[in-house]
Amino acid sequence: MTTALDFRAHFQAFKEVIFLLTRHRQLTMEMARREITDKYLGQVFGLLWILGHPLVLMSVYIFVFSFVFKMRLGGTPDMPFNYTIYLLSGLIPWLAFQEVLSKSSTVILANANLVKQVVFPIEILPVRGVMSSALTMAILFAMFTIYVFVSYSSLPI
Repeated sequence: MTTALDFRAHFQAFKEVIFLLTRHRQLTMEMARREITDKYLGQVFGLLWILGHPLVLMSVYIFVFSFVFKMRLGGTPDMPFNYTIYLLSGLIPWLAFQEVLSKSSTVILANANLVKQVVFPIEILPVRGVMSSALTMAILFAMFTIYVFVSYSSLPI
């Protein structure tokens, strides 16, 4: 009797995908690197936008919610941090998730020339998008950590 939650079949499929990704990790890394460089290739400052875009994005949110709206939240034992920190701690993972979903939903159509090749492993296309988005999220997270450290002279435990 098979159920919708046949874990052995799902685990086997997961193992096969992991095996394919490890076998093609060089290709996956190269395609992720190429996607990152192609994203910023025609820009005025080029690859500096890898740091510039997250910095500008966080600066706008910090300015708007700290100075324009003057959101006063925090400073209590229950909520020790300000509103901007709570906003950015939820916004950064959401932006990464949104970017991955938007890329992954169109990855097959956008790369139709690769998909039509018989020997190309299609499984690496969504992973490539996740890896390039992970770089942006890592930079945002690092800048967020610096902002919290500068604001409170320590990081929460």
